[in-house]
Amino acid sequence: MVFWVACATVVVTATNLIAFRTALDAQFQQLRQTLMAIAATGVLHIDGDAHQRIPPDSSSVTLEAYRALLDDLRAIRNANPNLVYVYTLTPSEVPGQWRFVGDAEEKNPSLPGDLYDAARYPAMLAGLEGPSADPKLTVDEWGVVLSGYAPIRNREGHVVGVLGIEIAGAQVARTQAALH
Repeated sequence: MVFWVACATVVVTATNLIAFRTALDAQFQQLRQTLMAIAATGVLHIDGDAHQRIPPDSSSVTLEAYRALLDDLRAIRNANPNLVYVYTLTPSEVPGQWRFVGDAEEKNPSLPGDLYDAARYPAMLAGLEGPSADPKLTVDEWGVVLSGYAPIRNREGHVVGVLGIEIAGAQVARTQAALH
């Protein structure tokens, strides 16, 4: 009798662990899909032609197009309170090296022209083709985040940059803890 109870306990425990892991994975994939949807919707608020006219230089912060871009990025962040970072980048002349154009960060924003090593993040590079999201939490100089991306297009439909949005890794952990 004890043998059968022990076997049943092992089977139930294994089944619960598999179900829990499957639920966590499904929840994480849903979060990635949500980030892609927010990014894809967010780019609709960005004027790609104006974005394209902002030179990759810190002096661009005085331009009306730059201030309008920041207003758009902040509106995206404010409409989605779980987002911690909202920014735009454009590829530079060096493959894998991108330049910031706009950054909604209030305290220490990246400036137009600041370099970023996009080659570390395949999902960011894929953001030139269509909405994408990192397959797992990433760690960079801003912390642990999960990011989503979407291409910014001008009136002719040409890609002129990428919108990046991020939620903090702690938010992902809280979401997963709620499931647990």
